[in-house]
This record gives sequence, structure tokens and C-alpha cells, in this order.
Amino acid sequence: MTSYHKLISKQDALNILDFCHDAMCVTDPESYKSLFLKFKKLLPFEHAFSYYMPLETFFATPNTKKLPPSRFHWFVELYPPGIIEEYYDKSLWMNDPIPAEFVRTMKPANWQISFKKGEDDSVERLVKDFRIIDGHTYGLMNPKLGSITAFSLAYEYSDNTDRIEKILEIITPHLCEAYKRSLGAEQINRIHLHTQLTKREVEIMNWIKLGKTSWEISVILNISERTVNFHTRNIVRKLDACNRTHAVAIACCAGLIEF
Repeated sequence: MTSYHKLISKQDALNILDFCHDAMCVTDPESYKSLFLKFKKLLPFEHAFSYYMPLETFFATPNTKKLPPSRFHWFVELYPPGIIEEYYDKSLWMNDPIPAEFVRTMKPANWQISFKKGEDDSVERLVKDFRIIDGHTYGLMNPKLGSITAFSLAYEYSDNTDRIEKILEIITPHLCEAYKRSLGAEQINRIHLHTQLTKREVEIMNWIKLGKTSWEISVILNISERTVNFHTRNIVRKLDACNRTHAVAIACCAGLIEF
């Protein structure tokens, strides 16, 4: 696996820090829209699409009765007129290989690779009709809350896929938390005001925030790697996070650790 420093420039790193800081300030759809436009400093996308929905909707099949639109939310920016409407009106999302690939790997799903693995080419033909060449879909799934938050970026030309995927892995937790806050729904907007982290958990979170591995943290704190992983699992559980990176994003937004 290629390391981060070989793919991400110093300017990329500065833009990522700036982006994550701005993500914590998002409170409504307009501020989320402004944040997403800043995303273009990092990645060369032409079209953007964010969505939040219950897992039962995401995993619906063609034999499942279509759920009403009120069961999910989406934000569209810069997509060609008509493409999203056709995608949903024809229920193409039920056979879309892209989100299926994302859920299977829990990593950024490249569209061209996903299309090659899919059995139905309806979505591939749709994006080609709108002159979209490639894209990525990524997000976070939270089984405990029964929801999935994700977004898709579409390009009119291919770029450095490895670099794109590394950046997505870093900023996705912050972007997903910002999007959920922008929706304002009671369950989505739940900030962990009453969550308490122990002194040791805060210490470990701060090192995770700096990109340290469990082994590196164990050496720094002079404790076992097993102990670090134990505390990390507790943190993820307390914050209803999907993983340690997501936990950092939540903790920063809730003021449990400093950004």
C-alpha cells in the first residue's frame, strides 16, 4: 500500500486541515454547500452528490417496495439537470454496483472498477449519456443508528486515483458529520454533549488525530498495544462512531478534543 506522504503534497495537507476545520463550522445546508465547493481545492470533481438514508432503504432490492422520498435526504451540487431524477425515478439505485462495491470493501469505490464488476449496466449507460467519465463513492455506515451517510464525486476526466482515494479516506468522516448536522434532524443532529472520555482516552484520541498507529501510541505512552486498542474500541463505542477516524471527527465537533 502506498503511504500517504508519497501521494499527498504539503499543499494537499494544508488544504485538508483547512477543510476539516471548516467542516466543524457547518450547521445548515448553505454552510454545507460552501464547504463542498471548497472541496474542489483538493479534488478535480465536476459534480457532487451527498445522501443520508436508513440502511433498510440502502439495502432495498428490486423486489422490495420502494420507500417514500421522505425516508432519505440528498444534496446535489453541479450535477447535469435530469440525471438524479432519472436515477431515482427509474429506481436505478437498486441495481447500482457502485454503492454495493463501497459497502463490500468499506473503501472509496471507483466507478469504472465497480461497473466492470456489476451485472446491470443501466447506471453506467446513464452517466455516459451525461458525459461523465469516472467518479468515486464513499461514506460511513452506522449499524447502531441504522443509517448510512455517503457522497459521490463525478469527473469528466480521470485523474490520480490513488491520491483521490487517500484524500477521501482522510476527509470523509469530517464531511459526513458536517452533512448530518446540516440536515438538522433530531436523530442526525445528536451531538455527544453528555459523553465523557477518560483522561487516557483523550490522550489516545489526540495521538490518533495526529495519525499515529496503535503500536506507535503504545510506545509513546509506555503501555501495551493491546491496551491502546482496548481504549480505542471504548472510544468508538461511546461516540457511536464507525471507526477511529470517524471518532476523531465526532470528538473534535463535540469539543471533547481540540482540533
